Amino acid sequence: MDEFEKLFSGSWVCDRDENLRETMEAMKMPKEEMEFFATMKPEIKIERKGDKIHHSTNMGKGVIHDVIYELGKGFESKDTNEPPLYHNKVNCRFEDGKLIFESRSQLTGLMKIDTLVVMYRKGDELISDNSPLSDHSIIGRRIYRRA
Repeated sequence: MDEFEKLFSGSWVCDRDENLRETMEAMKMPKEEMEFFATMKPEIKIERKGDKIHHSTNMGKGVIHDVIYELGKGFESKDTNEPPLYHNKVNCRFEDGKLIFESRSQLTGLMKIDTLVVMYRKGDELISDNSPLSDHSIIGRRIYRRA
């Protein structure tokens, strides 16, 4: 857990993104949601609380994604709005210096999007690679810097 804290704990702000819109198009994300996610500059706060991790993402426009989880254990994440933008069953693990989330959507229709998110450090930056769970060759990236 010490390595995890050294790499990820703290506050992070999105500095830039790469190939994000193309990745969302490949995932067949609806245009309205794609615009929202493509234009936001999220702020992330990651804290260890005993055996649990508190991970809060402020996406802007009043949308905050706030979860508490244990590494290696599944958890559920659901938007509180109706209809929800997301409702996922997530498996999270920490291995080889990477924080890995596999999310399986519980929604139906256009917003049923299963994703893989791999977070890792590169120098002073926190990298978040986002891919369709079914095709890891398509990568949209957000690059964060310490707040």
